[in-house]
Parts: sequence; structure tokens; C-alpha cells
Amino acid sequence: MNGWQWLRREWRGGRSGDLSILAVALAMSVAIVAGIGLFAERLERALDAQAATYLAGDLAVNSGKSLPDNLISVAQSRGLKTSQTIQFPTMAYPVSDDTNGILVSIKAVSSDYPLRGALEYKAGFEPPATNLGLLSSGTALVDQSYLDRAQLAVGDSIYVGELVVQIVGVIEREPDGGFSLFSLGPRVMISMVDVYSTMALRPGSRLSYAQQYAGDEQAITDFATWLEAEVNTDDVSIRTLEQGQPQLARTLSRAKQFLLLCGALGVAMAGVALALAGRRYSRYLLDAVAVKKTLGATPKRITRLLVEKLAALWLLSTAVGLLIALVVQAAIAALISAWLETELPAPTLLGAWLGILTSLISMVAFLGPPIYQLRAVPPLRVIRRELGGTGSLLSASAIGLSAFSLLLVLYTQTPWVIVGLLGALVLGGGVAWLLAIILFSGKRRLVQASSPWRLAMSSLARHRWLTVGQIVAFALTLSLLASAVLVRSSLIGDWQASIPEDAPNHFFTNIAPYQVDNINHTFDHENIDDSGLYAMVRGRISLINGEDAKARAEKNGYRHISRELNLSYASELPRDNELVVGSWWEPDTDQLLVSVEESVATRMNLKLADTITFDIGGTQVKVMVANIRTLDWDDLRPAFFMLLSPPALENFGASWMTSAYVPDDRSDFIPSFLREFATVTVIDVGYIIEQVRQVINQVSRAVELVLGLVAVSAILVLLATVRSSQDWRLRESAVLRALGASKNRLLGALLIEFGFLGFAAGILGAAMAEGAAAVIQTQQFDLPMAWHWPMWIILPVGSALVVALFGLLTSKQVVQVAPNDILREVN
Repeated sequence: MNGWQWLRREWRGGRSGDLSILAVALAMSVAIVAGIGLFAERLERALDAQAATYLAGDLAVNSGKSLPDNLISVAQSRGLKTSQTIQFPTMAYPVSDDTNGILVSIKAVSSDYPLRGALEYKAGFEPPATNLGLLSSGTALVDQSYLDRAQLAVGDSIYVGELVVQIVGVIEREPDGGFSLFSLGPRVMISMVDVYSTMALRPGSRLSYAQQYAGDEQAITDFATWLEAEVNTDDVSIRTLEQGQPQLARTLSRAKQFLLLCGALGVAMAGVALALAGRRYSRYLLDAVAVKKTLGATPKRITRLLVEKLAALWLLSTAVGLLIALVVQAAIAALISAWLETELPAPTLLGAWLGILTSLISMVAFLGPPIYQLRAVPPLRVIRRELGGTGSLLSASAIGLSAFSLLLVLYTQTPWVIVGLLGALVLGGGVAWLLAIILFSGKRRLVQASSPWRLAMSSLARHRWLTVGQIVAFALTLSLLASAVLVRSSLIGDWQASIPEDAPNHFFTNIAPYQVDNINHTFDHENIDDSGLYAMVRGRISLINGEDAKARAEKNGYRHISRELNLSYASELPRDNELVVGSWWEPDTDQLLVSVEESVATRMNLKLADTITFDIGGTQVKVMVANIRTLDWDDLRPAFFMLLSPPALENFGASWMTSAYVPDDRSDFIPSFLREFATVTVIDVGYIIEQVRQVINQVSRAVELVLGLVAVSAILVLLATVRSSQDWRLRESAVLRALGASKNRLLGALLIEFGFLGFAAGILGAAMAEGAAAVIQTQQFDLPMAWHWPMWIILPVGSALVVALFGLLTSKQVVQVAPNDILREVN
């Protein structure tokens, strides 16, 4: 008989319950890891593709100076596709009225633009198009806001500098448009072949040059490395895929981390179920192995049969698990793909191999130790049943814990998850040891209680170590499930709070100083909630404490200090800013002070009372660090790394800006505002907010789907834990029933027994979950720590009810089957 035949005979011979738990636990470990792994890989590749659309390529460089001539040729020699753009402000006049000039932001693009994504535009009343077939020499695409201001339509002609171009479409969406606080007007896009015909590119013109590159991933990586060494990063900004869509990237990065966390928790629970069911199954095999040895089977033959059986079980479970994984990742992908601009790539084998490896490690670690001990079962066990055993529980637990740690390292690659979960295990083990001592010392007092209570507590005390093991198993399962739920709630709550309903959805830039008071009055009169107007002045850091800033930054590994910064000033601490060190200056101060954002202060090694000298248009302004603050970069409000006291910047020419929330039912406000303040640039970022909200909603659903898989693993542990003690419970209950105990008394005792297990496990699980969640929330996801007091009531009470009900259902044979039949079956 080979392992397959042995396994099939046992499945048909009444051991299908234990084999089912083993098979389903293995299948769930494969399904969870492979399902999440396959989806995470697809999502990561899709995000790279989508981020490329926000760069108009896989890599982009930007500079305020003309880019080196050799960049394009080197990129093409490496097999990369290239495109170029030049942006600059100039006046645009209708040909029919050359007195109605409007300051616009020109963008000249090469014929290959964009390399990734699509430029969406609308020509008249036709459906939106996604190519540049119409943008030939002498034509232009424009923003709708320009048409509204100039009172023009598609088909009209305008002067761009000295060039006449015909408007052939309205820009619906620009791949790398985003929004710039220094955009000086509505967009007018022309062909690169016409750029010099405008005669607008003159010495002193404010120009922005950009190049985009696209190609094979390795070629892009190698070219980016070459760029870092070749160009002066003080003048040239290199933008990678991670910078293409940073806010969405952060949201989805957290979501991916949480999915991996759920996978780790699910595998941990499947491992617990494997260990419990495997230990009970190995006890069943003791007699079978002893009989085979009396018939001449050698330990080597026994080992081969057992390995064949486990291999058969593993292959069957892995195949089923992979099928479930394909369904799971497809379901998650269907939820997520609705908002993606690029389709999710097809899954590869990488995630599947990770699931297969996980199930193999789980089987060897959790099933291996008790099964391996069977080779040492003596033949004499056939007549002396006390001989033989399944080995040390402590050594098996150590092997299982080591395997669990290895799986966490392989799967999450995040140390704080490992610290949180292993810390919870240590806490649970310590409390369980104390619980065993309490049960042992309180045995005599417990047995003096009333009858059902006495029966239940006596049973738990007689098997105190098994009782403690069950409590720990229940508690571990509850803590893992509760940790996932707690982190999920905090994470989704943080996501939703990051984009409130009244988040600013419009930026107002290019505001002249003389317009500030009137715009403030307009906002107040129209009940528009704005973020406050801020002056913006461009400046570079030249000295820090009298030392050359660039040399100091290079010592600290911060290479970009010489770039121009957006500087502003304020009398009061802005909304959503919090001081970390120092104090805010008095509103009427005459000192030259600066408030530094925390991350910049850390990178530049700045402390209170340090001095910073800014070069602002050739004028040196020396200020002292008064405080260090944190701010929220995602709340769509004006934010500055360097915020100065008013006396430091008031005498410099500044352009002002703000952001504001304009309700959907106030769509008439923006056209009215632009008619009154024609030179102000209004940038609608509502589509960005809506996209982030869609991501949050879809990712939340995916998270809940994965939590469902984790819950299935929890049910497996519950079933395995109850079955691990089912034999002796049935045996003792049958004996008591044979001695005259009533059915109601036995059911009452079982109810109390399982209820006590669930309640104790609930309290221990709540403590473990609170500790694990605190570590994971604060260290892994950068979320604030919070106590979850309702859990301390819900978990013990709910656990007691569920375990009691489940225990009664699995032990119904006690009152339904004759005691003699139960004893014959158990033995």
C-alpha cells in the first residue's frame, strides 16, 4: 500500500474530519499567500504603468535651463524612446481682437509626446480623442478656461507671440500636467516645430525644459543611474515612477502592506490549525503504525509511507489552494481595476511559488514533528496502549514558532510586524503559564462548586495543560483576527480623514499683491472656505551657520539643497501645522526668523538658533531658526518647507496663492471669479480628490475580502482546537452518563466548559491584540496609537458565546449516542 492508497482508505474510513482540517488548512495557507501575492504583484506593475502616465514616460527630467544635448542621443542609443517639452509664459491674443491679451502657459511638445498615457482633448462637439493627430504645425490645443476668458471657440485663431495658430481642440486631460503653483495662466499647447517661430524664447525668459524616456525596465534603471552621475542635480530634477502619483502611491502602499499583514495573520492561523489537527491525527496513527510494525514494516518503510501520505495531502491541498488563489486575486483585481487607467497585467508565477513555498514550510514545520515521531512507535503498543507518543509539545512549539517567524520574514519583510506578532505570542505564553498555575492551585476550591460547574471545572483542571493550550490557541486566533480588524479600521479611518468632504478642490495662483484684499473679501462674501492667502518668494539657501550650504549638505547626504525653494511668511502658525520644537513668534515681531519643516530640519541637521542665509534675487537674507514643525502634505492646502517671519520677506515682490473648497452646487463661482480677477490662475484638482476617494473605497472592499479569508482560517483553528480535546471529552462524558448523569447536566457542564475557554481566550486575545495592533499601527503604518476599549467587552463575551455554541454542536454525540457506542468509537 502506498501513501495515496493509505490516505484514500483513511478518508473513506471515518477520519475525514481530521484530514479535512489538515487539507483545508494547507489549502488556505496557499490561497491566502498566493492570492494576495499574485494580486500585489499585478497591482505593483499596474501602478508603475499608471504612474508612467503621470510622467508621460517611465522617467522624466525637468530643468529651468536648457538640458544637455547628449541626453536624447544617449537614451536612444540605449534603446529608449524619447520626447521633449518646453514650457514658458507669454501673452496670447485673438486674431480678431489683438487688444484682448491673456497671459497663458505655453507648452511646446514633440511629435512623440506623450510616451506613456494619453493626451485627451475634445474637438468641438466630437467625443474626446486620445492622440495628437490634429496638433500639427500652426495648430494649438487650449484649456477651456482660456476659451471662456477670451470668449473664443474651437476653430478660432490666436497670436502666440508672433506666431498665428488655430485652436483645434480643448484639453480634457494632460498626462504630466498635474498642477504647478507657478503656472502663470491657462494652458496653450503647440507643436515643438513652432516654438521658435513664436519669438518668445529670449534671454531672461522663464523657461522649463523637460524630457521623457520610456523603454525596458532595466534600461530605464541603468539610464537613471547614468543621469544621476551625469547631470547637476541642483539644476536638473529627475522624476521616477514613484514621484508620478505620490498621494495615490502612499495610499496603495499602505493597502499593500495591510494585505500582506492579513496574509501573514491568515498563514499564522492556518499554521495553528495544522499543528492542532496534525497532533490529533498523529495520535490516531499510533495504533496503525504499531500494527504495521508487528507485520514486519521497518522504520524506513513507515517513514516512506508517511512521507508519501503527507506529499499526497500536500499536492491535493496545494492544487485546491492555487485554484482558490486565482479566484481571490481575480476578485480583488476586479474591485481595484475600475479606477485604473491601465489594465492590470496578467498574473505571473512569482506569487504562486510563494504560496507553494508557504504551504510546504507550514506542512514540514507544523505536521512534521508529530508525524516524524511515529517512526519510533514500538510494536508492543498493540497490547500496551500507554507506549508511544507524539513527542514533546515544547519542541514542536519551538519548531512551529521558528517556521512562523521565517514565514513572516519571507512574506512581510517588515520587522515591526514580526515584533508585534511575536511580542503578542510571548505575552500570550506568559499569561497562559500563570493561568496554568492558577488552575492547578485552585483545583480543590473549584470542585466544591455546584454540579454542572463542578463537572466543567474539574475537567478543565484535570487536563490543565491541554486547557491552557486550547486557551492560547483560541486567544492567538482571536488576537490575530482582532489585530487585523483594528488595523483595518484605523487605516481606513485615516484614509477617509485624509480627504474630508470639504477638502480644498481648487488652487488660486498668480495673485498680485494688490488683489489680495479684494479676493479675501470675495471669498468671505461668497462663503467660500479658503486656506488663507500666502505670499510666495523664490530663494536658495546659501549659508548655514556661516558655512557653505552645499558643502554642509553633501556631508549630510542631502544633495538638493541648492535648488530654489518656495518661501513664504506668516504672522500666525498655519492651520494643520504643529510645532515640534521651539515656539511661534509674536505677530508684531521685528526679528528675522524662520520655521523649518521637520523632515528638512532632520536632513539638514538644523537645530534651534541655527542661522540660515537665503539668496533671494541676489539679496542675502539671514534668519534664525525659531522652531521646527510638522505639517500634512496631503491636505491640499498651501504648505512650505521654510516659513519666515513677516519682516524677512515683506519687502520682496511676491506672487500670492491659496486653495479653497468650492461646492459642486457653486459651479458658477469660478467663471464669475475669473471675470473679476482675469489674471489669476485657477487650477481644479477635484479629479485628484475624486480619484483618491475611489481608490480608498475600492481598496477598502479588497481589504474586507481578504479579512474574509482570515476569518475562514480563524474558523479552522476553532474547529481544530475543539476537536483536539474531543476524544477525552466524549470518553469522560460517556462514563458519566453510564454512571447516571443526566443529559441536561452534561450539556450544562459542556456549556460552562466551552464558555469558560472562550471567555478566558477572549480576555487574553484582547490583551495580545491591543499590544500587536499598537506596534503595527504606530511603527508600520505611522498611525496614532489608540486604545480600543469596546474590544475588551466584545471579544470575551462574543468568544464565550461562539466557542460554547460551537463546542456543543461538535459534542452532540454525548446525548444522542449510547455511551457504549461512544466508548467503542473513541477507543
